[in-house]
Amino acid sequence: MILSVIVRYSSNLTDAMHFGRRKGMVSGGGMGLVMFIIFVVYCVIFWYGCKLVREDFGKEDAVYTPGNMLIVSTTTCLRLKFNASKSAFVICAVQDNGIPPPPTYLASVYEHDSIVSWQQT
Repeated sequence: MILSVIVRYSSNLTDAMHFGRRKGMVSGGGMGLVMFIIFVVYCVIFWYGCKLVREDFGKEDAVYTPGNMLIVSTTTCLRLKFNASKSAFVICAVQDNGIPPPPTYLASVYEHDSIVSWQQT
């Protein structure tokens, strides 16, 4: 009796192990493909930016200069960093202080007693 249960359990474990390996390989291959596509897109963007700078280099009315490209890329990164820091600040505030009360302009939306009493305290 116990031996048949152990054999059945180990056969189920073997099936689960094969399924897990297959799932891991598919998941890893998909993630590798996504990262490869992102890398290729970054390479094409960098190459095209350099091409635009080379074509406009030395012209009087050059639009794409190394300085302009540097400013555009830096401001984009700074904007993303600023948004990420704002999000992190809000998440840390919620973790430290609990859920903040809703804004006062939403007070008329809440009609449940517990929310109204919680809001007034």
